[in-house]
Amino acid sequence: MQDNHQNQAQQKPQVTFGHLENHPNLLFLKNVRVGPFAALYRPQPNLSGKDQYSAVCIISEEQLAFLEDEMKQAAKGLWKDQAKEIYTKLRLESKAARVREDKYLGKYPSVKVSRNAKTEAGKPLLAPKLFQKTPKRNPDEPKVPAKPCVEGEPGSIYDGCYVTLILEAKAYDYKGSKGVKFDFHGMSFERDGEPFIGRTQVSADDFESLADDDMNDDSPDELAW
Repeated sequence: MQDNHQNQAQQKPQVTFGHLENHPNLLFLKNVRVGPFAALYRPQPNLSGKDQYSAVCIISEEQLAFLEDEMKQAAKGLWKDQAKEIYTKLRLESKAARVREDKYLGKYPSVKVSRNAKTEAGKPLLAPKLFQKTPKRNPDEPKVPAKPCVEGEPGSIYDGCYVTLILEAKAYDYKGSKGVKFDFHGMSFERDGEPFIGRTQVSADDFESLADDDMNDDSPDELAW
């Protein structure tokens, strides 16, 4: 029993955020949940009419604190000595990592990642990389290469699942609009979660039961109110 306690004490806590070793400018967040209405497999128009890949992810309080520091660093890189003054005056909506509020989800720490499908000149940009879950069949098997996601295929990313997210903080000052966003570099599937969209789905059996109903309608002739 004592050995078990010693082993548990020696286990390192799971790291859920940080910088990529080979690309220090890129950040990673583990065990984050993909929020509803994410544009992952094809870009969707944003409020400005530009096609974007995007997702709002639900993160932990510790991850939010980490991203807040990264947003300040990005602001300092762009605005130099004026960074503190400008950053503190930014509207909440101009910070991609923040506490959001939803009538269904309530208040939750989050980060929005996005990437335009094209440059200002209309040149196509690379889409974010999305990878499926690739489990090993046995512990002795060599590492399985990551496989790109196919929408709807088992093991691919969907709204509500948990992923590892790769992102990059970037401050911007464009046509008088200032803020800090997170460039969407990619996601890797971690584990399943309850989908936000399409929780209830009809099947062929539902239609067959209606066909056999002989048009019987048990509803009252008069409304209940």
